[in-house]
Formats: sequence, structure tokens, C-alpha cells
Amino acid sequence: MYKEMILVTGGARSGKSEFAERFVLHYGSKCAYIATAEIFDDEMAERVRLHQERRSPQRWNNYEAPYAAEQVMVEAGKEADAILFDCLTLYMSNLMYGKVAIAGTFEEKVT
Repeated sequence: MYKEMILVTGGARSGKSEFAERFVLHYGSKCAYIATAEIFDDEMAERVRLHQERRSPQRWNNYEAPYAAEQVMVEAGKEADAILFDCLTLYMSNLMYGKVAIAGTFEEKVT
């Protein structure tokens, strides 16, 4: 089985997610979208709504994983031809500073 990992980078709100969504659809008929955003305000709620609106349920299985994404990825891998993990930056921020972040100082968290 051929496996590949592609990292899409760019500035905030530069179109990375939309590009990645179009790109990953070339890898299979059923794709998994692992969403890592936590919604803290109306602006983020609107951004999430727009992201969800772009993805048809016929082609996408959506998973919420602001934490413990490794568990969700295993489940998604059983059902999907390709997985889109959006977004690594938000996921790391959740782990460091989110609602259920690892306790301790920054230095303690990274060592």
C-alpha cells in the first residue's frame, strides 16, 4: 500500500484548508477530515461553519479532535482512503494552552 504525507503551509487565512481539501480528494472517494479547532468565539464559529459547508457528506467523514487526535486518526484510517488533518498549529496550541491542556509551564510541557 502506498502511503504519503504532505504538509501544506502558509499564512493565517491564506487558503491552506481549501487547497488541502481539493488536493486530498484526488486520493480517494471517501476522505476523512480531522478538525482540531476549539470554538471560543463567534469568529471561530463562523470559520468552522464555512469549512464544514465546503465538505459534502458523500465524500467526507468529519472527526472532531482538538485533543487525542492519535485515537481519531486510527478510527479515520479504517474508513477513509485519505485523511486531512486540519490544523497542526491549532492542535499544538490546544495541547499547550487549550481547555484541557497539559498542566505546567511552557518549559515543563516541552521537556
